[in-house]
Amino acid sequence: MENQIFKYGKDITWSLPILFEHEPAWGSIKKLYREFEIELPQVNGFGCCAMAWTGGREPKLRSELEPKFLLKIYNYCKEMDITPSLTLTYTQLTKDDLKDRYSNYILDMALEIGAHFIVYSDILFNYIKEKDPNAYMVASVIQSQLKFQGENRKNWSIENETNHYNELLKKYDLVVVRPEYSMGPLVENPNLIDDISRIEALINQRCVPNCPRAKQHYLGTESLHKGYEIHDNFRCVLEEIPKDINFLKNGVCHDKETVQMLVDSGVKHLKLQGRGMSHSTEALAHGLFMRIFEIEGMNYHILERLLCGRTNKEIQEFVNYLNS
Repeated sequence: MENQIFKYGKDITWSLPILFEHEPAWGSIKKLYREFEIELPQVNGFGCCAMAWTGGREPKLRSELEPKFLLKIYNYCKEMDITPSLTLTYTQLTKDDLKDRYSNYILDMALEIGAHFIVYSDILFNYIKEKDPNAYMVASVIQSQLKFQGENRKNWSIENETNHYNELLKKYDLVVVRPEYSMGPLVENPNLIDDISRIEALINQRCVPNCPRAKQHYLGTESLHKGYEIHDNFRCVLEEIPKDINFLKNGVCHDKETVQMLVDSGVKHLKLQGRGMSHSTEALAHGLFMRIFEIEGMNYHILERLLCGRTNKEIQEFVNYLNS
């Protein structure tokens, strides 16, 4: 039996939709593999609880978290070797939003533990950097989606999008690129990017390529956070197309050959979307873990043992831990 699982190399960091949602899933996998002394890759767990600065999928944790509860989540992440990465991508953020007490509380604690911050707004970027010049900042893929998709598709060219990423690299520690870019220009000519080691390739997306409704859909999703109903024109295109429920088979998704080419070109960061797309720990484990590492043989049977009852026990232990 191998003593490690590094599908694309030991120095690859994976960003997975874990934080404030699926910590128990990865934690149970991590604990089980530790028993067999099998090493797993470095993982950044992204996500967010309900707060004024978040965007995207509706957070699972809708109420404000007490300090001890939040601290235990962060401590659990540390124990499971998960680097917390807060998704703070509210596109309509204003300077007044920076006064939000609870959001500042979340930020201050995240800065203390060395979390990463995925942001959209320059206002928020500058605010975080003023608090901590060394804060690790990630440029959200939303910046690129709203700039080059839908009604703004007319602004797109390989040169424009490449220049966009190179400008972001001057400012951010890590830049997430659209899957349409990483499976095309980035694979075909990686030298276009000034520092490909600080590019994060999003290798799946639950939508059609270059979705014409990207902006409307994202703004509509944000409106749900404010309690507004979503208009039909703001719904995801995929909702109108009969599809398999497995989101990894829907929309944009790189094949393993493309991912290998990206890694061979110098990409060190790979990302899987999935927040809010799976309400089952078993589905998450199958959909993410099996997809990433393509477990076979004895390693597969270890994971199978996890899925045959071990998971529920681990989740209950996690709940008990948070409530203690």
